[in-house]
Order: sequence, then structure tokens, then C-alpha cells
Amino acid sequence: MKCYPHEIYQEMDHNRVGTIDAHEMRTALKKAGFILNNQVQDIIAMRYASSELGIDFDGFMACVIRLENLFKMFRLLDKNQNGIVQLSLAEWLCCVLV
Repeated sequence: MKCYPHEIYQEMDHNRVGTIDAHEMRTALKKAGFILNNQVQDIIAMRYASSELGIDFDGFMACVIRLENLFKMFRLLDKNQNGIVQLSLAEWLCCVLV
């Protein structure tokens, strides 16, 4: 059974305050199918957390959509299916500006 992002978010928002913390965000992204290293997780937390260190639903959804797009682009660019891509500046900018 596939979990949808809004269901994952609601499950992670244990105290029902409308935000999740960085640890809950890590778990939520893993449940959504994103296996990310600690460095990427830390960057995501810094990018999407508010000044109170909580991540609201809109931030979570923006992160999930961005990750989905980046993963799709990477798979398209990984012609040898070896986990390595080589990008020109224009290609890289297209990826990060999505």
C-alpha cells in the first residue's frame, strides 16, 4: 500500500501542532521513498525549517516535489545507470532551478 505525502506528514506530526522537526522530517522522507545521506538531510532541514526549527506541511510538500523532480532528472541523465552523471553548466542550472 502506497503512502501519500499528506498521510506521511500527518503521521509524523505526533503532537498535532502543524509542524514536524528535523528528525521527523528524516523519517517522513524515508517513508516517502527517499534514501538520503546525513549531509543532504541536514541541508534539507536548514532549507525548509522555519526560525522555530519546524517544517510545515507546505514546506514538506515543496521538498517532496523538488526531490521527486531531481531524482527523475538524475535517472534520465544517468545514461549508463551507474549513479554518475556529467552535466554542463546549462544542464546543472536547469536541474537546480526546477
